[in-house]
Amino acid sequence: MGELALSRSIGDGEYKGALKQEFWQREFSDDLVIAEPDIVTTELGEDDDFLLLACDGLWDVMDNQAAVDFVSAEYLRASSAEKIARRLVKEALRLGSQDNITLVIVFFKE
Repeated sequence: MGELALSRSIGDGEYKGALKQEFWQREFSDDLVIAEPDIVTTELGEDDDFLLLACDGLWDVMDNQAAVDFVSAEYLRASSAEKIARRLVKEALRLGSQDNITLVIVFFKE
Protein backbone atom coordinates (compact mmCIF):
# COMPACT_ATOMS: atom_id res chain seq x y z
CA MET A 1 0.00 0.00 0.00
CA GLY A 2 3.01 2.23 -0.39
CA GLU A 3 3.49 2.68 3.35
CA LEU A 4 5.55 -0.20 4.64
CA ALA A 5 9.30 0.16 4.18
CA LEU A 6 10.24 -1.48 7.47
CA SER A 7 7.94 -2.93 10.07
CA ARG A 8 8.60 -4.41 13.43
CA SER A 9 6.76 -7.64 14.12
CA ILE A 10 5.78 -6.50 17.62
CA GLY A 11 5.02 -2.84 16.84
CA ASP A 12 3.13 -1.21 13.97
CA GLY A 13 -0.35 -1.98 15.25
CA GLU A 14 -1.95 -0.40 12.19
CA TYR A 15 -0.89 -3.50 10.24
CA LYS A 16 -2.34 -6.05 12.67
CA GLY A 17 -5.55 -7.11 14.36
CA ALA A 18 -8.73 -5.03 14.41
CA LEU A 19 -6.75 -1.77 14.36
CA LYS A 20 -5.71 -2.31 10.73
CA GLN A 21 -9.34 -2.14 9.47
CA GLU A 22 -9.94 1.02 11.47
CA PHE A 23 -6.68 2.62 10.42
CA TRP A 24 -6.92 1.80 6.69
CA GLN A 25 -10.74 2.03 6.49
CA ARG A 26 -11.02 -1.25 4.61
CA GLU A 27 -11.29 -5.01 5.22
CA PHE A 28 -8.33 -7.40 5.13
CA SER A 29 -8.40 -11.19 5.17
CA ASP A 30 -5.32 -11.41 7.40
CA ASP A 31 -2.72 -9.33 9.22
CA LEU A 32 -0.37 -7.39 6.94
CA VAL A 33 2.72 -8.25 9.00
CA ILE A 34 3.21 -11.15 11.39
CA ALA A 35 5.43 -11.90 14.38
CA GLU A 36 5.90 -15.55 13.41
CA PRO A 37 9.27 -16.15 11.73
CA ASP A 38 9.98 -18.65 8.97
CA ILE A 39 12.12 -21.35 10.54
CA VAL A 40 14.38 -23.72 8.63
CA THR A 41 16.35 -26.56 10.19
CA THR A 42 19.45 -27.74 8.35
CA GLU A 43 21.93 -30.45 9.25
CA LEU A 44 25.50 -29.15 9.10
CA GLY A 45 28.03 -31.25 7.25
CA GLU A 46 31.80 -31.49 7.07
CA ASP A 47 31.86 -29.06 4.13
CA ASP A 48 29.97 -26.29 5.95
CA ASP A 49 32.44 -23.58 6.91
CA PHE A 50 30.25 -20.69 8.02
CA LEU A 51 26.75 -19.30 8.45
CA LEU A 52 25.87 -15.88 7.01
CA LEU A 53 22.74 -14.17 8.33
CA ALA A 54 21.89 -10.89 6.65
CA CYS A 55 18.98 -8.56 6.02
CA ASP A 56 17.78 -7.35 2.65
CA GLY A 57 20.32 -4.54 2.44
CA LEU A 58 22.87 -7.17 1.45
CA TRP A 59 20.54 -9.34 -0.64
CA ASP A 60 19.32 -6.31 -2.64
CA VAL A 61 22.76 -6.08 -4.28
CA MET A 62 24.26 -9.56 -3.93
CA ASP A 63 22.91 -13.05 -4.56
CA ASN A 64 23.64 -16.02 -2.28
CA GLN A 65 26.58 -17.34 -4.29
CA ALA A 66 28.23 -13.92 -4.59
CA ALA A 67 28.01 -13.46 -0.82
CA VAL A 68 29.44 -16.94 -0.16
CA ASP A 69 32.25 -16.33 -2.65
CA PHE A 70 33.05 -12.97 -1.04
CA VAL A 71 33.18 -14.40 2.50
CA SER A 72 35.22 -17.40 1.35
CA ALA A 73 37.78 -15.21 -0.41
CA GLU A 74 37.99 -12.80 2.53
CA TYR A 75 38.42 -15.69 4.96
CA LEU A 76 41.73 -16.47 3.32
CA ARG A 77 42.91 -12.85 3.85
CA ALA A 78 41.27 -11.64 7.07
CA SER A 79 41.91 -12.71 10.61
CA SER A 80 38.42 -12.39 12.08
CA ALA A 81 34.74 -12.69 11.32
CA GLU A 82 34.35 -9.05 12.37
CA LYS A 83 36.78 -7.85 9.69
CA ILE A 84 35.07 -9.96 7.05
CA ALA A 85 31.64 -8.67 8.09
CA ARG A 86 32.82 -5.07 7.90
CA ARG A 87 34.29 -5.67 4.44
CA LEU A 88 31.06 -7.31 3.28
CA VAL A 89 29.01 -4.33 4.46
CA LYS A 90 31.39 -1.99 2.61
CA GLU A 91 31.05 -4.12 -0.51
CA ALA A 92 27.25 -3.94 -0.33
CA LEU A 93 27.49 -0.15 -0.02
CA ARG A 94 29.92 -0.04 -2.96
CA LEU A 95 27.44 -2.06 -5.01
CA GLY A 96 24.77 0.55 -4.29
CA SER A 97 22.67 -0.82 -1.44
CA GLN A 98 20.31 1.85 -0.13
CA ASP A 99 18.79 -0.31 2.61
CA ASN A 100 19.80 -1.35 6.11
CA ILE A 101 22.79 -3.69 5.93
CA THR A 102 22.92 -5.88 9.00
CA LEU A 103 24.77 -9.18 9.00
CA VAL A 104 26.36 -11.81 11.20
CA ILE A 105 28.96 -14.36 10.14
CA VAL A 106 29.56 -17.45 12.27
CA PHE A 107 32.56 -19.59 11.38
CA PHE A 108 32.41 -23.26 12.30
CA LYS A 109 36.11 -23.96 11.80
CA GLU A 110 39.29 -22.14 12.73
